[in-house]
This record gives sequence, structure tokens and C-alpha cells, in this order.
Amino acid sequence: MFIYIMITVTFSSVTLLMYYFYSKTLDYKNGEVMLLKIPYVNKDDKEVLEIVEKAKKLLKIVSIIQLILILLLNFMIWFNLSYMGVFIAVLLVPIAIEALCLNSQRKKLLLLKYENNWGSKADVFIDTRLLNSNLKSKYNKIYIYSMLFFLILIVINILVLKTEMLSSVLMITPILLITVFFMTMKAENYVYISEDFEKNYDYNLNKINENVNLFKQVILINIFIAMLQVLGIYLLVNKIKLFFIFIFISMFLSFIVMIIYMIKYYKINKKYETNKNSIVNSGDFYDYISYDNPYDNRIFVADKVQMGMTINRGNSKGKIVFIGTYVLVIAIFVVLFSLMNLSKQSDYKYTVENKVLEIDSFGYDTKVDLRKTEGIELKEFKKFPDAFKNNGVGDNKKSYGNWKVEGYGDVKLYINNDVNYYIIIKTKDQNYIFNDTSIEKTKNLYSTIVLEIEN
Repeated sequence: MFIYIMITVTFSSVTLLMYYFYSKTLDYKNGEVMLLKIPYVNKDDKEVLEIVEKAKKLLKIVSIIQLILILLLNFMIWFNLSYMGVFIAVLLVPIAIEALCLNSQRKKLLLLKYENNWGSKADVFIDTRLLNSNLKSKYNKIYIYSMLFFLILIVINILVLKTEMLSSVLMITPILLITVFFMTMKAENYVYISEDFEKNYDYNLNKINENVNLFKQVILINIFIAMLQVLGIYLLVNKIKLFFIFIFISMFLSFIVMIIYMIKYYKINKKYETNKNSIVNSGDFYDYISYDNPYDNRIFVADKVQMGMTINRGNSKGKIVFIGTYVLVIAIFVVLFSLMNLSKQSDYKYTVENKVLEIDSFGYDTKVDLRKTEGIELKEFKKFPDAFKNNGVGDNKKSYGNWKVEGYGDVKLYINNDVNYYIIIKTKDQNYIFNDTSIEKTKNLYSTIVLEIEN
């Protein structure tokens, strides 16, 4: 129940956040609307208002549909985890549709601006020596050390608790928060106060030093949160009910910390952004997809719509990274969905010979030395004991991998969930619970294994 509530709350929060980020660009502020510089005297023109109002309407419709789909698909996940891929698509596809719809309206507004000759393009100003000064390398060392710490924590978790849950799910939260800060700070635009390099350098050095101190605080707090998560997982693995409190508190703290420190970060950078004479503000380079500035030699820049960074597709390197990123994301989804379907379609293959039972399962093959068998039984469970997945696969049809099963401890599990007969093998080092696709096949497999042990 907890996992479904967390999924709904998290995905709905993402939807609402994206709505907030997009909607604030649709109000005229600092001489801009829809990421375009529009003269103040023209902001209430009929054509401008019509385009902006249509964009607001499209944004509301897509966001409402997305929230409804998230709620509906959450019920589908309750009954069949195979819908998880569709669930993720419901999160990502509408966000992409929002960006494309808003961008289409932005293009109409941009055309209107050109037709009416509203304003002229400002001179491009950039201090190339400042861009090449490597001032932001100050962030690199802190980030690398923090990632090493979390890597050590994950390794300890796998070796001691023998579970990948922390490293694959919970540990992602503090790592993501730190990575978001790192990438946001690295992509932040330099401030230009004059054409004097030394003045620019000193001014930005002070700004970066303040951000570095903030970054250190974020890392220390997230280390504390990670330790809470380790304790929560330890309690969960050992079936101690207090685990819920520690995991909930750590997840809650993660989001609170993110909000507090993003506000602090925003205030620091707002204090230093006293001059708009920068390459980013010299033209209409931002849109709802990314950033397109041929005069800027950077690949990553600060995102104007959301917190974080975006890619500059205006230069050749940026175009390669931009296209490569989308190709990589699509490839990952295709591979993941293919692997998920293969794992669900293929049955377990059992081979018994030379006192060895080989179990062929998608990604979790194993061999059982039958000479070390301390006990074997064929057992019927009206209801399978409570089980916790350390790592593996679990859905309505099949469950396999490394599990912790109540009454049996750590178990290598290979079961078809609609067959209530199970073969249980106990060895000195490991317990195994498995069955075949029917009761009859499971009984025949049991007889074959017993015969192999006795001979």
C-alpha cells in the first residue's frame, strides 16, 4: 500500500511542479512572456493575449488529463505490475506534449514579434576569458568525494544487508538531490558587471564561494538522510515495524531539504544578478525544449523554465549531446521494456543431472549441488508466506530472484504465483523455493530431484 501511495504522490507532484514551471512563463514579467522579449506597450495587444490564453488553456487540459491517468493507472498497477512501463509513459509523454504545445504557441508569438518589428536584437556580449577560467571546478572535488561516500555506503549495504533495495531505490533520492545541485551550479550563468576581466572574475568568485558553502551543507544533510535510510532498510529486512517511520522521515526530509536549499540558492544568485549584460539575455534563445544560441560555446546552461540545466543546441557539440540524450533515453526504455517482456514470457527451465539441479531463469540462473541437500519437501501453501524482495522480479504471474521469505530466511525463489505447490530445498548455505507451471509438473520435478539425490 505504501509504495502505491508514494508513486501517486511523487508522480502527481511532478505533474503539478511542471504545471507551475510552465505557467509562470505565461505571465508577463521582466519584459518577457513565453520566454520572448515583448515591449511593455504591446503586452496587452489582442494577438498577444489570444496566443498566451490558448497556451494557458492547453497547459491546463494536458495537466488535468495527466493527473486523471496517473490515478487510473495506479489502480491498474495494484493488480498488475506490468503496467509500470505504461505508468512511466503517462508521466513523461504529457510533459513532452506540454513542451511541444507551448513551443508551437511561442513560435506564433515569435512570428508576430518579427512581423511587427518589436524591438531589435541586443549586441551579444560575453567574456570568453571568464568562460575559460574554470572557476566552477570548485564544485567538482566536493561532488566527487560525496559520490564516493555514497558508493561506499551502497557497497556496505549490499554486502551487509544483502539487498539492493537501498542502492536501487532509496539511495537514489539523496544522490539525485546532490546531483541536481551540482548540475544546476555548473550550468549557472556567469554574471558580467563590466568588460574588465578581473572585475568579472572577482565578482563571480565571491558568488561561487557562497554556492560552494551551500553545496557542502546540502551534502552533509543528505549524508544524514542516507544514514536514516540505511537504518530503515535494516529494520525492514529484519521485519521490525519501526522501519516505516525511518523511511518515511528520510523521504520527507529529502524533499524539504531540496525546497529549503533551492530557495537559499535562488537568493544567493538573485543577490549577484545585478546586471543583465550577458549572452543569455541578449536575445530570444530559450524555448520550451532547451536553449538555442549559436554565439554561446557552452554545452550546458542554466534552465530558464525549470530548476537545473538544459542543453545548448545552438553549437555543434550541443546538438550532438542534445540528439544523443534523446536517443539514449529512447534506447533505455526500449531495452527495459523488452527485458521486462522477455522475463515475463519465458518459463523457468530445470535440468537435473550429475547430482546438480540447474535453474535457468532470466538473469537469475543458479546451480544447486544436490549432494549438499539437508532437506527437501513438496509443500502446498494456501497462502504463500510474506516475502520481501532483495533483488529480482515480482508481479502477479511470477516471482524470482533473491528474496527473504518469512520462516525460511534468505531464499532463491523461482515460482509461478498461480501454482500453490512448491518444492523447498535446504542446503547448508542457501534455501531454494521453486515450482513449475502446473501442480503435475511440479510433482514430477520433485520426484526427479528426489530420485537423483537417492541414487
